[in-house]
Parts: sequence; structure tokens; C-alpha cells
Amino acid sequence: MPYVSGVDKSDAVMFGRTAAQDPQTRPARLARLARSGNPELRALVARNASTPPSALAALAGDGILGIVATVAGNPSTPEATLERLASSRDEHVRAAAFGNPSTPGAVLRNVINGRGVTLAEKVAAAGNPATPIATLSRLTWRDAPLEIKLAVARNARASAETLGGLFSWHDREKPKMRAIARALAENPATPTSTRAYLYEQADLRALVVATIPMEPPAKRISYVRNTGYVSSATFELLANDKDEAVRRAVAIAPGAKQEVLELLAADSSESVAGVARGRLEKDVVEIRRLARATDPVLLEAIARNSGTPPELLPEIVLAILDTAGEDLLRDYAKDTSAPADVLRRLAQHSSAGVRFAVASRAVAPSDVLKMLALDSAPNIRAAAARVQGMPVSSLVSLVADADNAVRKSVAGNASMPPELLMRLAVDDAADVVAAVAANPSATGPVLSKIVGDQLARRSARPPRPSYSTAREAFPLDPLISAAANSNTPAESMSVLVESVMSVLARASSSRDERRLAEEAQVWAALAKNDAAPPDVLDAVARGAHRELWMKGDPDRVPHDLEGSRERILSDIVDNRRSAVGTLEFLSDGEWVARRTTTRSERDDGHTITWTIWDGSATAAAKADMARKVRREISRRSWMREDGQADRLGFAANPDASPEILDELASDPASSVRSAVAANRSTPADAFARLAADAERSVRVAAAGATHPDAAIREHERSGYTREPREVAYRDGFETLAQDIDPEIRTAVASNAGAFWIALSEPARSRMAFDEHPSVRAAVLKSISSLDHVFGGLEISAAALDHMIKTGNSETWRTLAARYGELPLAILEQLANTGDAPTAVLVAKDYYTKGDLLVRLAGSNNKDVVEAVASRQQFGGDRGNDAAVRKALIRNPHAPEFFLRQVAYGGTKDEDMINLAIKHPNFPESMLIGFAEGTDQQRIMAAASSRNPKAAAAVAANEHASLEALTYVAVHGGQEARDALLVNKMTPPELLLRLIEQNAGR
Repeated sequence: MPYVSGVDKSDAVMFGRTAAQDPQTRPARLARLARSGNPELRALVARNASTPPSALAALAGDGILGIVATVAGNPSTPEATLERLASSRDEHVRAAAFGNPSTPGAVLRNVINGRGVTLAEKVAAAGNPATPIATLSRLTWRDAPLEIKLAVARNARASAETLGGLFSWHDREKPKMRAIARALAENPATPTSTRAYLYEQADLRALVVATIPMEPPAKRISYVRNTGYVSSATFELLANDKDEAVRRAVAIAPGAKQEVLELLAADSSESVAGVARGRLEKDVVEIRRLARATDPVLLEAIARNSGTPPELLPEIVLAILDTAGEDLLRDYAKDTSAPADVLRRLAQHSSAGVRFAVASRAVAPSDVLKMLALDSAPNIRAAAARVQGMPVSSLVSLVADADNAVRKSVAGNASMPPELLMRLAVDDAADVVAAVAANPSATGPVLSKIVGDQLARRSARPPRPSYSTAREAFPLDPLISAAANSNTPAESMSVLVESVMSVLARASSSRDERRLAEEAQVWAALAKNDAAPPDVLDAVARGAHRELWMKGDPDRVPHDLEGSRERILSDIVDNRRSAVGTLEFLSDGEWVARRTTTRSERDDGHTITWTIWDGSATAAAKADMARKVRREISRRSWMREDGQADRLGFAANPDASPEILDELASDPASSVRSAVAANRSTPADAFARLAADAERSVRVAAAGATHPDAAIREHERSGYTREPREVAYRDGFETLAQDIDPEIRTAVASNAGAFWIALSEPARSRMAFDEHPSVRAAVLKSISSLDHVFGGLEISAAALDHMIKTGNSETWRTLAARYGELPLAILEQLANTGDAPTAVLVAKDYYTKGDLLVRLAGSNNKDVVEAVASRQQFGGDRGNDAAVRKALIRNPHAPEFFLRQVAYGGTKDEDMINLAIKHPNFPESMLIGFAEGTDQQRIMAAASSRNPKAAAAVAANEHASLEALTYVAVHGGQEARDALLVNKMTPPELLLRLIEQNAGR
């Protein structure tokens, strides 16, 4: 820098720094400063937005990277320079360039696909308002880092879709999303849908309301005018909007709730507050006064007010036709009280939705229908074509409509004249003809024409080649609809049956299963037709039974033909016109579709699943269906004139329908009622009445009745077992369980199905207290015959205690035999009876433990002790095994196997082992084995057992300790002393002692 007179060098630098920073400095001077040898000045010039582009381009080649990075961030840097700097080797320079709003969009797009692009570069581009909208969207794809999402959330140039995707309802409680939520709350470009989520956060609400959105008011208004779901937060947010038009739209919105309207009723703008008050007003006089207003929005508010008198609505609706919300006009168009003059105006409304609402009414004035029949929208003409009362002249024009959907609609109009239906019966569109065939007003000649014409058209088609695999293109819907119409003549129905047969006979292959499935739809329609003659239904039944089957694995068959057959034949069974002979043909139920089940296996990390036939489920379904058909045959027989003559036969027939049995349950003859009471198929309600019958024989029959489960309809794959059918008969059996006749109570207690399934636990327990011995004996018998019950015997402890106190050894033993089903208190009661066989059973019970087991271990009965010992041999640890073993080891009846187990490692307690070895029942062979071994502890134990042979074996054992030899010398007897004399290991002092003992004798 040249020397300036009167200014020292430091002052010159200071002045240069000021000029380098000042945006008002002349470009020429900034250019000179850019060439300064002072790095600080060059850095300041590189940052100054007024620096000439040429100077910045020169500084881009500076040797100091910090200055270059500053140039890359200067918005005045030329695009060409920025493009070059965006490819710099230094990541800080690149990041500065990607954050520069002057960087070309083409360069910024490279941040997505550029190789080696760092997170800092992407974050810079994400916050750059010049970054293309599509690029900003792609930066937030998939698992983008939070830093990038946060930068985009702050970028006001990001699209509404991109910003909306950064935050969802599920993100509200995520702490890591708080910074993004705050950035979105302050971003004016954030869409209203997202702002509503943010508004729900109490700490962000003020920020959201204070931020003036960039979204146009019309767009914001569209949210609340939407008749679909709009969140309450959206209404509250927009009720606080800065734009008066938006708040006014909220006040008139169909979904605005009471609290929002009350808020807006206090709005500073009267145009908003007045509308809200119009929605809320309840005083009829005030509503009538407000209805005289000319403001269309206020009038719409009154129209939406549920308190507005109905007589005011027509005039209001006419006044707001051009401005009101479409939802309001649509709703009023459907109102049955809407007058004709309003409907005429609505039928001419510019909104197709409003006109469609008028056309969808059940009734409308004829002139309105005429207008709608000429509407330009086909869907409106189609909707109007369905309205009964359409003028004939309009029907004629609709029949000739060019749109198939319109002709289809008018073809289904029940008020169509037969002549017009006949015209449509030959229409070229199959769905139109099908609609005529389904019309309940279609006459026999019309339906016969459809059947004949459609069959003629099909027969005129060239046959498919035998090698063709193409699907049959001829539409069957007209024939299916005709088959289902109760007005179709019997002759035409027969023709339809035969037509299916002939098609199957002409099939291109012997088993074209796809064709079979298609043609079966005609049979299915006939099977459901309650006007079909019996011979037609019989022909369908036999044809479907013969033709609709399949073979092969269930995974490979193309169509569920057997399922179609089952549905068709089930409908024939349910059809009241079916002959008894037809039902008898179907009574075996063998035509039920085979059931399937799924199998799977895990192999190499993959699960393979396949379907197989389920034989057991199929058999159950067939049995269920056979029962259903037999019941229907029974019902038909009952309805014949002579059907009720054999009332007793019907009463005893398990295949009699529930309706018949219910009627016979009130028969005057007690023999009939008794048969019904004993019948397994009797309905539960009828059984409950019979259980309270005045006739004793009826109640006796009911007490012995069983009601087994019907065959399952579906194979249970989940392991869930449905509640047994017998439970439904609980009321009746509980009445019988309290009958005054002991024989009846005994019969209930003996009835295992009733006692264990139908009766409740309190009722069973109550019978155990019965005063009559035969009842208590029957309860005991039911207990003895019951299979094992997991979870315990379902009789109260008090009842079991009473049975023990009032019973004998048979009672005790029966109860004790319920292994693992009795509580410990009851087991203690049984052990206290003093009956040895009962005590043996108690000792074996899984739940016997603690002091009771210790007490049984000390029993003076050998069998009881052996039962306890067996638990120690085979059972798991009960937490008191040590006490039980001690009691057993001291019991003279302790069995040999228990003592052997203790001695061979059943315990680590040496005292226990010694006691076992000394026990009189300890096997002599084991003692001798111990005595001849090398284990000094076992040798000593054998010596102390006082067994002469064991003592002699110890005395002869050269491995025995001095202690053991001395012990047997004193306590072992003469045989042991003789063995000591010949034992080479007997010490001299012990020999001397033996000599002295002998001398003493």
C-alpha cells in the first residue's frame, strides 16, 4: 500500500479494512484492495457483496483456502466461478458454494448424484433457497440424516409436499423431531395440514399462529370446506388465521364444532363474528330476523343451523344457490321436504354433484326427472333412470341412450313398461340385458326372450378349437340373472338347466374345470330361486352332484368346484320348493367340499407352506350337513297333512328339526314330552321348560338326556376349543339338580355330560351335600369315571370335605385317586382318615408336600412308607426332601430300594448315609461290598452296621483302617476276630489285644 502523508501505516490498514467491509465502497477501490498483500483485507473484500465479480473471480484463485471459501459463499460471485468452486478439492469450499443462492441450479442438482459429496455439502444445499424443488425433495428421501431434514425444514423454497413429509402425526412425541417441528412452525411455506399437527403442540402453538403462511388463502379455505374428515386442530388453527376470509370460511365450514364457532363469534371482524353467531343462534325469532339478511355467507350459516325452522330453508337455499357449499346443496337436494321449485333450480345447478344428488332421490317431480333425463352427464342420467315415476317419454329416450350405464340403470327400473323391457332384452350390451333379467317387473315373455336370445347368440358362435386355452368370452350374466328371477317361466328354467348340461357335453376337454366353474353360476342362481319348480331343482341337484368335482392336490386345482357344488346343493336344501326326494338324494352329505389345512416347515431360514386335504375336518363337515338335510326332511314330513299323526316318532327322532321339537315340548301327551326331553337335538329353551314339567316321567327323561356337540363346521387350526353344546342346557339341568325327587337328582348326578359340563361348579358342589345317599353315591361315581382334569377337580373344597366326613373308605379312595386334582387341605383330610390304601394314594399325589409328606414318611404302614419312598426315587425336589428322607431313614419300614439310593449318592449327608447302612433293611450284599472295598468311610460304615458277615469282611480287608479293624475287634464277634488273626495288615497292638481277650476267656 503506498505511503499516505500524515497517516502512519497502521492507520492506513485500518482505513483499508473499513473500505473493504463497506458495501458503499467504489468497485474500483474494492478491486485494488482485492490485490492487497494483506490477507485480512483480501478476506474482507471476498465477503463484501459489492465486490466486483471480476475481483471475486480473481480471489477464487487465492492461495489461502479460507479466502476461497469466503468467495464461494459470496452471492456476487459469478456463476462460472461458483460452478468451478463447487468442484474444489476442499470440502469447505464446496460446502460454501452449495450454500450460495447464486450457484446455478444445475450445479446444485449434482449434490444428489455427485461422487464423494459430504454431509456438510448436502446440508448447505438443503438450506439454499436456490436449490431446485425436486432436489430438496430427493434430499429428504428414505433415511436422510436429521441435519439435512432440519435444513430443508427451514428452507422457505421447499415444496409443501416436501415439508409435509418431514413431520407426521406419529412424530409428535419423538424428542429427536423437536428441532424439525420448530423449524417447520417458523417456515411460512409449511402447508396447513402439517401446521395443524404442529398446532397441537402447546409449546409450538404461538409460533405457528405468528407465522404468516405463504399458502394462498383459497388453499387454506379448501381445507375446511372439505366435507371429509378435518381435524379439530385444523379448524382451531385457521380460526386464528390472519386473513379474515379464511376465518369467515371456518365459520361457515360444515365440520366446525361448537367451541370453534364460539371462538369466532367473538372475532374482531363483524363479518366473521356475525356468521359464527348465525350458526350458533337458537332463538327462532332471532333466526327469522337474520334470515332477512342479504349476505349470502350469513344466509348459508343460517341454513346450516340445526335450529332454523324448515319452512325458511327453501327461500334461503334459493338465495344462496350460486354461493353455498356444494355439501349443503347436496344434502338439501336429498331432503324429502324439499319443494318442487327448489328441486327444479337444483336440477339445473352448475355442480354435477348437486344435480346427481337430485337424481339420486327416491322420488322427484316429473318435470325435474325430465330435465335430469336430458342431463349432459351420463352418471346423472343413469341415476335418474333408476327413479320410479320417470315419465314414459323420458324412459323411451333413456332406453335409446348411447351410454351403456344409462341403459343398464333404466333396465333395472321397476316401473318400466314391459314393451320397453322387451326392447332392452335384445340390447347388444350384456350388462344391460342382465339388468332387465334381474328386474322384478320383468314379465315371463321378456325373460323367455332373454333366455332364448342369449342361448341362440351363444350357439351361433364358432366353437373353440380343442387346443385353445382361451377363456370363454361369452357373458353369462344375462342367463344368471334370468335364472335368479322368480318371474322366469318354468320352461325357461328347464332350458337353462339343459343349456348348462349341453355346454358341458360340448366342452373342448373332458375336464375343463374353468368352464365348469363359470357355467355352475347358472345352476347356483336357480338353486336360490324360491320360484323354481321341484323338477328344475332336482335336475340342478343331480347335475351339480355329478359334474362339480375336482381331483389333485388342493394347491394345484384351478377352481374350488367342490365349494361351488356345496353352495349350490346347500341352497337347494334351503329352498322351500325342493322335493323330499331331492333332499333324500342329498341326505348322505357326501357332497360337502373337502376341507383343507395348512402345513409348514422351516428350512434354511425359509418357511415353506403348503395346503393338504384334512380328512377329519371333512368327515365332521359331512356329518353336520347330513344332519341338516335329515332335519329338513323331517320338517317337510311334519308339514304334510298326515305329518303330525306320528308325534311320538318325531319327538324321539334326533333328526327332527328344532322347530318341531320345540312345538312337541308342549304336547299334551306326557310320553311325547318325555321323548322330546330325552332327545339329544331338543333346543335348550324347550329343554328348560321340560326340566320343570309337572310330570315326573318327563323330568326323569330330561335328567338322563345328553346333548353331544354337533360336527364342527370348520377345522379348528388355532387350538381354540369352542364351548361344549351341553353348556347351553345349564338352566334346565340346574333346575333338575334341585328337583324334589331324589331319583331325578340322582339321575342328574349320574349323567356325566350334565354333571361335569352343564352344571356350574356351585351346583355340583351343592349336590355333594345332598341329604339322600343315592345322590351322593352318584356324585362319587361321576367323580370316579371322570378323565383326568388339568387345573383341579371343579368341586368346592367344602363339598369335598363334607364327602370325606360323611363317606367311607370307598369315598376316600375314590377322591384320593384324583391325582393332582385336589388341594393340599383335602389331601390332609384324606390322610387323617386312617385308611392305609387312601394314605398310599395321598402319598403318591403330586401336590402332597411339606409336613404332610413328612408325616406319611413316618407311617407304621409299610405300603405308605414305600409310596413316599417311591416319590423320593422318581419325583422332583419339593423343597422338603431332606426332612422326608430323614423321616424315612428312621422308619423301620423304609424299603430297601430307598436305602440303596441313599447309600449310592442320593445325598451328600454322611450321617444319612451311615443311618441308611445301619438300617435293618439295608441289603447285606451291599454291606459286604462296602466292607471289601477301599473307601474308608464306607468300610467304617459297614463295620458299625453290626452285621456279622459285614464285620468279618471288614476284618479280612487289608485296606481297612486301624479304626475299622479295632471296631470289629471289639463289636464284630468271633468270626470277625478270627478274620483279624489271618489279616496280614492287622497291627501288632491289635493282635496283642486279641490274645489278651482270648486269655480272659
